Amino acid sequence: TVKRIGNHAFSTCFYLRSITIPNSVSYIQRGAFAGCFFLTSVNLTSFTSDNIPALENDWEDIFTESAIFEVASEDIAQAFINKENWPTDTDRYNWPGK
Repeated sequence: TVKRIGNHAFSTCFYLRSITIPNSVSYIQRGAFAGCFFLTSVNLTSFTSDNIPALENDWEDIFTESAIFEVASEDIAQAFINKENWPTDTDRYNWPGK
């Protein structure tokens, strides 16, 4: 079971286009996906508002600027927005029916 994504774990995986982060992950460290220039979809649909992972730094230090975060619902997007270091712009999130 993956509980943590470490410093630069996937950094410079240039052609990584999407990733699904399981709800067992509770912490994502700096630069985990830095340099993944084609990463546009980060699937977080297994998370609920009660188990959103903590980010070591601001999301831009962990993911690329092109990343869109896929979540299960608008309410869960709002929970991510309210969690420290996650993007605060709803345009960064996508959910079914949006």
